[in-house]
Amino acid sequence: MTLKHRMQQLPVGMTVAMGSCRLCWRITAAVFVGILVIETLILLPSYRNYERDRLLAIAEVGHQVLIASLVEVDELRPAKLEQGLAMTLVKGLEVRDMAGAPLLQVGETLGDRGEDGRLARIEQGQRMELGWSPLSPGQPYQVAVRLDTSMVAEQLRAFVWRIVGLVLLIAAFVTVVTMWVLHQLILAPTLALRERMQRAAMDPEHPADYGLHWQRRDELGDLAEEFDRLLNTSADNLATLADREAGLARLNAELESRVRERTRELRDKNQRLEEEIRERQRAEEKIADLARFPDENTTPVLRIDAAGQVLYANRASEALLAHWHAAVGEQLPGEWREWGQTCLAAECAHLTEIQLGEQWLSLNWLPIPGAGYVNVYASDITERKAYEETLRHRRTHDPLTQLPNLAMFQDLLQQRLVEAASHGRGVAVIMLGLSDFAAINGIAGHEVGDQVLQEVARRLEARLDPGLLLARVGGDIFAVMAPDFRDHSALAALADSLIDALSPVYRIDGHSLSAGVRIGIATNADQGNDDANDYSTLIRHADLALAGASRQQIHFFVAGMNEQLARRNRRIQALTQAIGSAQIETWYQPQVDAREHRIVGAEALVRWRHSEEGLISPVEFIPLAEETGLIQGLGEQVLRAACMQAAQWRQQGHEDFTIAVNLSPLQFSDGALLEKIGQILTESTLSPSALELEITEGALMGDTENVAAMMAALAKQGIKLALDDFGTGYSSLSYLKRLPLDKIKIDRAFVMDLPDDQQDLALCQAVIHIGEAMGMRVLAEGVETAEQAALLTELGCDSFQGYHFGRPVSADEFQQLLQVNG
Repeated sequence: MTLKHRMQQLPVGMTVAMGSCRLCWRITAAVFVGILVIETLILLPSYRNYERDRLLAIAEVGHQVLIASLVEVDELRPAKLEQGLAMTLVKGLEVRDMAGAPLLQVGETLGDRGEDGRLARIEQGQRMELGWSPLSPGQPYQVAVRLDTSMVAEQLRAFVWRIVGLVLLIAAFVTVVTMWVLHQLILAPTLALRERMQRAAMDPEHPADYGLHWQRRDELGDLAEEFDRLLNTSADNLATLADREAGLARLNAELESRVRERTRELRDKNQRLEEEIRERQRAEEKIADLARFPDENTTPVLRIDAAGQVLYANRASEALLAHWHAAVGEQLPGEWREWGQTCLAAECAHLTEIQLGEQWLSLNWLPIPGAGYVNVYASDITERKAYEETLRHRRTHDPLTQLPNLAMFQDLLQQRLVEAASHGRGVAVIMLGLSDFAAINGIAGHEVGDQVLQEVARRLEARLDPGLLLARVGGDIFAVMAPDFRDHSALAALADSLIDALSPVYRIDGHSLSAGVRIGIATNADQGNDDANDYSTLIRHADLALAGASRQQIHFFVAGMNEQLARRNRRIQALTQAIGSAQIETWYQPQVDAREHRIVGAEALVRWRHSEEGLISPVEFIPLAEETGLIQGLGEQVLRAACMQAAQWRQQGHEDFTIAVNLSPLQFSDGALLEKIGQILTESTLSPSALELEITEGALMGDTENVAAMMAALAKQGIKLALDDFGTGYSSLSYLKRLPLDKIKIDRAFVMDLPDDQQDLALCQAVIHIGEAMGMRVLAEGVETAEQAALLTELGCDSFQGYHFGRPVSADEFQQLLQVNG
């Protein structure tokens, strides 16, 4: 369907004339009404002022007439005054002395005097009454007049009509100009934009052809620019989709090509097999021929009698006879002489193999019973033996690291245990596992994980003595067999050296990765008498010790570990099911201002409400989560819940409320950490400045450069960073200088004995001074008494956290604390 036909199918409302702009008419009407209202507001005071000015003018005229007409009061003559006033605006006149007695009354009767003895100004019909006292110096009387104001109304109407005509003219002119301007600035561009949108909608395959490319610097220009950007984005997306479709087509074609190629390869292999069968048949025929002509054979051919004497040997048998230290006419060595005798006695052929340096030969002993001798035909099997050796190596070695695998380790361990039992020696098995290997696979991918395992194997081989056997027994688990171990302290020293070898960071394909090491050790001396020579029991005990070891820890097997491991596995399974469910709760402990004792934030703490056991302490399940990698999902769940709750409290009026959330060192190895935090902040609408991430000093030791880069990226987004438990770890001041920290948290261990312990007092004072010098806020944890709070406030601490101000509570209970102390 063409673009013209598509345009014809548009609704009528989409093809209206450019002149029918409802928005323009509404704006124009609003402008017209606004001008009328403004001019009306201006006209009302003008109307009042004009009337006042005309009345004042009439009053002034009357005043001048009186001044010109009146003389000394004794000479006033009413007839003359009436005649003189008849031609003026004065319709009535009354003269009184200073005491108020009437002296003269001319024309219309005036109204009564006011309380002050003067006539008040009145408007009654078309008359106005005024009074003057005196008119000029030296006149001892008062004068009141009634003036004719009939012309004022007519003049006022004429004035109003002129003003109304001018207002309508101005309103009409401004309205027309406004409509023209709106048409030029809004309607025409809007219709053009709508037309381009319609055309782009009707031609979705070429959206970039309908861009506006306006150079306007106004809102329509911005809209046109965004429209062009949308079209370009659509064009790019279409191009990307086209590329992907083309890529899928190529992949499909490549797959079909590979299928055809594989089919062809299988067909070729089948043909080669058939050809090999035919070649073998020809070779057998050739062997038969060579048997008839042995000297021409390129492989050894011999004849041995019943006594083992060499009766005949062709030229190709020289190397074989030299290996046997025999010659024609001499007997073979005892083992080989017995082979010939056995074949003759059994009257059946036998095959044996012999190695001559790098060459392997297969010897076919073919007895000739009636003649009393054995013919020996040799064939070269060097290639087959090499292939068999390759297969054997694959069966006994790990293909990734080329180390012995579990099967070979078990065989050699069993041999060592048997030898140790006969000589009274000790055998130890050291199981070594990588604590964070699951996180490495999840972050950097399995290819990088494989390279890490290869590097682990190289480091371990370089550190171990030649007499120790190293094997990869599964996943990220390596095993070391230490025969003839001296004592447990020597095993512990060996394990320490292995941890040192694996502690440095792994730098692979641009990734800087660290992996914790845990080691379990078991010896045959620790087993019962019945299991002393059982390799499976020794390996199982080493596995149990490994399961009980934590990161960077060495654990020896002791009795009762089976039940401990079972409990641990049940706990891990239950924790896996709890994460993401209502069993995991986020609690909040108040953080208060040191001087106002007002709640300014909270630390989010995780709690596990087990369906049967109730609340489980984080001390029990957080280490399990870190060892198993579950801390990634658990930490993300707590961070999301805390941000959602903090955003709600801020919306309820606590604008300066901040939420502190702990980050595990394993979370820093997550390459998508920044993206996840940004997504959570967006979903919760929480300002980045209201989020404070707490990092322990241990997180800085694994890969300081990557952690520093990650912290810098978080700070760039406006997120606050705090160093938790300061003083309990390495406490390097260089970290404080390099890292974009906003807060230092004094560990509760330095607060609990205040104010009595002078050393703790000095340490707290030093930390507070360091924070002040480096522009960082200082929070003291574990504040449990008013004396501790007062002392820390005096030292300059900024905020507190501890039982004195509130224990960790649920969100609902914390809501009540906020209402009271927030």
